[in-house]
Amino acid sequence: MRPVLITDFQVDVLPRVWDSQTSDNLQTFDGQFGGARTVAVAPDNRTIATGSYDGKVRLYDAKRGVKLREFGSYTEWVSALAFSPDGKFLAAASAEGDVRLWRVKNGKMIRQYKGHRAGVMTLAFNKNGRM
Repeated sequence: MRPVLITDFQVDVLPRVWDSQTSDNLQTFDGQFGGARTVAVAPDNRTIATGSYDGKVRLYDAKRGVKLREFGSYTEWVSALAFSPDGKFLAAASAEGDVRLWRVKNGKMIRQYKGHRAGVMTLAFNKNGRM
């Protein structure tokens, strides 16, 4: 089996990668504040995104555990994340019902989708890259 990503909600609130066979902690991702609420892994397994209770999205190098960038300023917590099939874009939703599309390489927001009456709890792209 491959390692799996588990988000801890303990005292340190740090996302961690665990080996599913040995239960060894393979990687811990620092720089997380307010606890990670949601996690997504890029299609190439090289980047991990976390969405937090502090309204921020953070991208990490999956192998080194280093924070690559941080973006977003949602009023509520980040409730869902999804990478596009090519890994170039990240969709992020919030508990306030706001969905934003971000460019992964620079953290720039490309589009914002409003109109949901409640929080968006899941996101997905189809295999053609459409949300």
